[in-house]
Amino acid sequence: MKFHKRKLINFRFAFVLLLAILVITALLIGVFSSMLSKIILLAVVAAAFVIFLILSIILKKKALIVVAIILAFALVPTTNIIIRQNSNSKNLAFNNSEVLISGRICENYSYTSSGNIRITLDSLSLSSSEEHKEVGGKILIYVRPHNLEVQKIVVGKHIDVLCEPEFFSYDGDNASYLSNGIIGRSYANFYNIDFSENESLSLKEKLKFGTYNKLKSWNVKYADVAYAMLFGDSDFINKDTLNIFRNTGVAHLLAVSGLHVSLIAMLISFILKKLKVSPYANLVTISLLLLLYAYLCDFSVSVVRASLMTSFALLCKARGKPYDRLSVLCLVATFIILINPLKLINISFILSFSAVLSIILTVLPLKRFFSKFLYEKLANSLALIVGVQIGLIAVQLVSFGTYPVLSIFSNLISVPLESFAFMLLVPGTIISLVFPFMSFIPKLFGLITSIVVRFNGFIAGLGLIINFESLGFVSVIFIFLILFIISDFVFIKKNHKLICAASLLALGALTQVLLLL
Repeated sequence: MKFHKRKLINFRFAFVLLLAILVITALLIGVFSSMLSKIILLAVVAAAFVIFLILSIILKKKALIVVAIILAFALVPTTNIIIRQNSNSKNLAFNNSEVLISGRICENYSYTSSGNIRITLDSLSLSSSEEHKEVGGKILIYVRPHNLEVQKIVVGKHIDVLCEPEFFSYDGDNASYLSNGIIGRSYANFYNIDFSENESLSLKEKLKFGTYNKLKSWNVKYADVAYAMLFGDSDFINKDTLNIFRNTGVAHLLAVSGLHVSLIAMLISFILKKLKVSPYANLVTISLLLLLYAYLCDFSVSVVRASLMTSFALLCKARGKPYDRLSVLCLVATFIILINPLKLINISFILSFSAVLSIILTVLPLKRFFSKFLYEKLANSLALIVGVQIGLIAVQLVSFGTYPVLSIFSNLISVPLESFAFMLLVPGTIISLVFPFMSFIPKLFGLITSIVVRFNGFIAGLGLIINFESLGFVSVIFIFLILFIISDFVFIKKNHKLICAASLLALGALTQVLLLL
């Protein structure tokens, strides 16, 4: 197939647009915390947009038009934050006062490090002596397990909690909670919690829990891991198993990521290819099914990113144009930030986009290097795994303060095995729901996963973990600048690349030292 010379998307504009949105959103979250300051910023951005738009019309300069478009896009997250803060400010009136919170348990309960049980409620209503109101979002309730009827804490159960809630304001300290739709939290005594007899599960929850129960009824080993890989929900996973995956750097296998979405897209594409559908029918069908899958996974950042990028790839293929992954990654990031600007500081957003950006920047150079002494397929796999880990090392050290030394080795073994297991799990589960006698297919998933768990258990037992808690996000920025310099997107001589990369490395190290002083 011959491709047109002109790309469907020009990554330079997308990248500049993304940087502009990131900077303005970061200012909104980290600096402009008050409503007045946000309104002033909105007015300044709007005025700048009008000025550059007028200048671009008068002077007929394309560069000014680009700036005007960037400012127009920047108005969206600014307005979005102001609307969200204005809505949330009404909840702050309930802070430090006794309130009856009525809600529905929407997640499985979990234990905190201090021994409290954490309950997550949605479908909220607040009642005080002066007011009653319905509230959107979720709230966290922390309660001591003493004398608490834990068996009643099930998803769908309605409860009433008498407590003094703390609703979050829109500032840098609470933005991570708000980015996940959590608007507040409260501590409660067990005797102030009343469980209703009413239960209500959404269609999505019935489908997900029904699938999990079926996997258990088929005696699928590691049904909890299967459920996590299907829907990105690790609440059912045994704590020891979860720690094994975390301590070996393969916990991403338990969250629905680009790997899982691409495998599902491949399965659907294989079936559609056998049916000989047109490229545009293929695009529409896969995009709609991925949208449904994103809904089942609660529109997690990684699933939305992977689904949108897959749809763009199919669109480019249908139109016969080259697929620029960097362009699409920037546009998808911009889209997510426009919808919810607080996702910018969400750890899932940072990890997901850092991993893909690292792949885009490093895979081709690494592939050329590994191909010198390895077979092509092994070189491809190793380049992909190493490329992901390069981008994640700094992010994980900043976010969690630890990094497993043997993560690359663990991923090199675990990713192919679990990818194969997942390819058996998805069609096997669907087929077994119709023909129960075929339930041996999902059981194969359990056998392969047991091998992966034992292997990673051995690796985790070695205890080879880096602890480095003083690394800051400035280091992450410098690392990705270096990766960009050495990538194929910068057209300069190799020696010049090395000099630029070494200079950035030295500057980054100096900056980190100065920040620590």
